[in-house]
Amino acid sequence: MSPRRRILPLVVCLLAVATGCKKEAPAAPSKPAIGLVLGLGGRGDHAFNDSALRGLELWAGGVKYEKAGYQDTTASERKDSLAPDVAARGWEMIPLGITPVVLQSRVAEDYEPNLQLLAEQRVSLAMGVGFMLENAVETVARRNPSLPFLLVDSPLLDAQGRVITLPNVRTVVFREEEGCFLAGALAGLVTKTGRVGM
Repeated sequence: MSPRRRILPLVVCLLAVATGCKKEAPAAPSKPAIGLVLGLGGRGDHAFNDSALRGLELWAGGVKYEKAGYQDTTASERKDSLAPDVAARGWEMIPLGITPVVLQSRVAEDYEPNLQLLAEQRVSLAMGVGFMLENAVETVARRNPSLPFLLVDSPLLDAQGRVITLPNVRTVVFREEEGCFLAGALAGLVTKTGRVGM
């Protein structure tokens, strides 16, 4: 092998090191931030908002909110949050390794700025909880087409009340009429007077 051919690999190697092209261990991936804008009931409503918080913080994030900020939860705390019949089956909630970003809305006018703040914080997903956030989600989603949004409890509607879609918005809508039908049927079966009110 000629001296020239022996030196070429050495020169390439030195150039790679000098320009910073050396092989290093990849950086640990950061936890994706998932944003949630709460409805007016807020944290502690013992209903819709708390249900969303339990899913995002406790089950997906593996954390609980304290006055000093988020604290890690134990497997026992997560198990205690499950319905008894689910826990009895031995199921457990394994956190997904996300960072929750929760914004409370004090008045309806907070919905849009809170969603926009999530977009500016570059969360991986922005969620709105409750049908009252429908207009704000649509507005902010149009303004930030590269950010995925999730709207719980309402479809997106146009001015005539027709369902519309946006490529970066998914909606979760419940079939309330099915549960109401079953409750009405049950009430009809157990009434002692033959009359049922709602």
